[in-house]
Amino acid sequence: QGEAQLQLEAQRLQAIEAQLPKLKQSNPEQYSKVLAETTARRVEIHEASQQLAAQHQQLASQAQQYVEDKIQAEKDALVKAVPEFGDPESAKKVKAQIKKHLRSQGFSSQEIDAISDHRVVVTAYKAVKAEKAAKSKPKLPKKFRKASKKNTPEMRMQKKNIRNHNSMAAAAERIQEII
Repeated sequence: QGEAQLQLEAQRLQAIEAQLPKLKQSNPEQYSKVLAETTARRVEIHEASQQLAAQHQQLASQAQQYVEDKIQAEKDALVKAVPEFGDPESAKKVKAQIKKHLRSQGFSSQEIDAISDHRVVVTAYKAVKAEKAAKSKPKLPKKFRKASKKNTPEMRMQKKNIRNHNSMAAAAERIQEII
């Protein structure tokens, strides 16, 4: 039986039991019969109530286990996607960076604390990394840092050719050579 039905039955028995003192005086035989029935029914209601409570407890336990399993699966997936979360010290730093980033994007503390899907955390982590990369200058290897200033004969010839190609006189010379 459902909880509401049990409550209604208990109220009905209370109403009957309220009439028992009058019945005891007017009809003792009927009183004994009704008293036995209400007592038996009270025992049944109590047992049904205990069964219902046990079912509620079992469901609550299963729900709690499901939540714990889901949280553990999300933690495992997060560590797999972002290894820094495997180390408590690194995880603490990364969490602080992610929270700072999410707050800068308009998330409230309650919204941040309610995040339970590792995919959201991974996305925020990648955003933090991208933001850092955009702010920092890329460090080039030494050999690429400065352009070579060597003036080789080949480079001088290329410069001369470029200068010659850009002048009108050079263009006129070329046309004369072709004709």
